[in-house]
Amino acid sequence: FQTAAELTKAQEAFDRAASPDEFLKVAAMYQAARDRGLVSGAVLYNQGNALMKAGETGRAIAAYREATRYRPSDPYLRANLDYALGARAETAARRPVVEYLLFWQNWIGYPAKLRLAGAALLATFLLATTGLFVWRRTLNRMALVGLVVSAILGFSAAYDWHRFDYQQHGVVVVDEAIARMGYAQSYEPA
Repeated sequence: FQTAAELTKAQEAFDRAASPDEFLKVAAMYQAARDRGLVSGAVLYNQGNALMKAGETGRAIAAYREATRYRPSDPYLRANLDYALGARAETAARRPVVEYLLFWQNWIGYPAKLRLAGAALLATFLLATTGLFVWRRTLNRMALVGLVVSAILGFSAAYDWHRFDYQQHGVVVVDEAIARMGYAQSYEPA
């Protein structure tokens, strides 16, 4: 209940805010909720909105991108992220091929996908185990279908893991930066 009251207070502060400094304070309120362990697409989205209003575009992009883990199909989140990125219509053409094959990839959030894959695998195991004792033919066929579904959901969850946890993403938050060919200042500019 304390967290709900804090989030309500943060939203009320957002509604009253008029200056960049006030919006930064609101973003800090959302960050405090995140630091206490509240992981939510809504909190990240609202924090991104506050950062955007504060003129912190780079940090807003980072918050929006993290929110897409939990709310991949939210059209408002996508619109705000595209606006922050200055996106153009051709950005949709640059999707990887795997996202066309896994067309549902952005319908379900990353944590939910992991739970679905685990549940499908457990159901498949139970069907296969039961098929050893009764209704062998029917249950074994159902277990085979469950295995295929589990494999597809597992691949989808693994792709999300690769996109969100394995790959490191960053946002440049300064007006001008020199990109280098390596990880240190001793490398040549790219």
